[in-house]
Amino acid sequence: MFKLCITGVLCIVAQGSPLQVILALMLCMINANLLNRFAPYDSSSADTLSIACAVCLTMTILGGYILMANETMETVDPKIMDYGMIVLNIVPFVLFFVNVVRLKLNHVVGAGNGKVMSSTAVLPMKELEKNSEIKQWGLTEIHWKQSN
Repeated sequence: MFKLCITGVLCIVAQGSPLQVILALMLCMINANLLNRFAPYDSSSADTLSIACAVCLTMTILGGYILMANETMETVDPKIMDYGMIVLNIVPFVLFFVNVVRLKLNHVVGAGNGKVMSSTAVLPMKELEKNSEIKQWGLTEIHWKQSN
């Protein structure tokens, strides 16, 4: 719904006016708040990245509004806005690469100890019952359907 509103509906409503920018800003703030409130992704790092992207989009639209106001009165040096927008929109990429490196390092460190736990591991029932580490993770709570 957010993508539909930000790309479709806003193209029709008050084209090129400050009202269009304000509506886009409000939609982006609502989206960021909903992402923050409901945390729709499985991992917290994905939620953090999505919120960072939503905030960057909100701030970019706010920067566009400032540049629109800059046409009638000199509020901010356009060169500063250019550099600010570049730095602001690099932040999600940096967060993404930090998360990828962190996940890779956690996987390599865990593999070195021989303690890599995968949620998709397929083990025989006997192995599940005797492996204490699997019991510790609570994986024996899975209800198994036995065929007759």
